[in-house]
Amino acid sequence: PGVLDEDTGVRMVRLSNGVACNYKHTTFDAGQVFVRIQSRTGALSEGVPGGGVVGEMVVSLDTLMDSGLGEHSAQDVERWLFLNAITVESTVTLERLTLTMSVSATEGGLAKALQFAHLVLSSPRFDPDAFARTLKDNEIEDEHRCMSLASKTWTTL
Repeated sequence: PGVLDEDTGVRMVRLSNGVACNYKHTTFDAGQVFVRIQSRTGALSEGVPGGGVVGEMVVSLDTLMDSGLGEHSAQDVERWLFLNAITVESTVTLERLTLTMSVSATEGGLAKALQFAHLVLSSPRFDPDAFARTLKDNEIEDEHRCMSLASKTWTTL
């Protein structure tokens, strides 16, 4: 099913719900599966007419990851990911927002990663406390970045 790009070995399919899915079998990282969810919007959409405020994509993603999913608390989600050896990384670039899961291909790892992906897409949760923590963490990071930059500038002068 789908279309195979002979040059890259990537198979492209469209699921029944309209979601585009690309996959490729590789020989590196044998026994490891990576599942990546990408949105075509990123930091470039911030601070432009009709877009958002600069930094809101990072704040939104961090809040999502710290709010839990559906009826599951953030602590329960973290525990489940740990027990199933699923690593989750989230990034925001200028062009896209990405959530990447890495899991063993054995013992149902792919199915578990897809269960997590389904929850992220179908049952996101907004926790006001997680939002407040995210804002505070970002504020602290900005202060440290500014202090570090000021220190380096002063040392250079």
